[in-house]
Amino acid sequence: MSRRIGFQKESLAEQYLKKSFAFKILDRNYRAKTGEIDIIAKKGRDIYFVEVRYRKRLSMVNPEESITLDKMRKIANTAMLYIKHKRLKNVNFHFSVIAIDEEDIIFYPDAFSLEDAGLLSNL
Repeated sequence: MSRRIGFQKESLAEQYLKKSFAFKILDRNYRAKTGEIDIIAKKGRDIYFVEVRYRKRLSMVNPEESITLDKMRKIANTAMLYIKHKRLKNVNFHFSVIAIDEEDIIFYPDAFSLEDAGLLSNL
């Protein structure tokens, strides 16, 4: 996917989170040495690390199924660095996916866990 299309789909996902769920967007395209997180959003005491996935309608793999174990690890490690860097305390965090195709946007607020990524929390 081109960077331009990626940016468009991330913008669409951001608007969807704001309008449909009243999320506050904290960061977009947060980068660290361990990877990148497309959107970091907050609602109450919950922080959502959101991976945006786009696929054309007739793709062999659904957008939410395209996240590999390696990608989960990169997101989780980057999220832990974000939490430490921002000194976030007393928050719940979620690894989320927004799956976009040509007709639908679906939000999976708890798409995977640290354990799914093969990691243990050291927070």
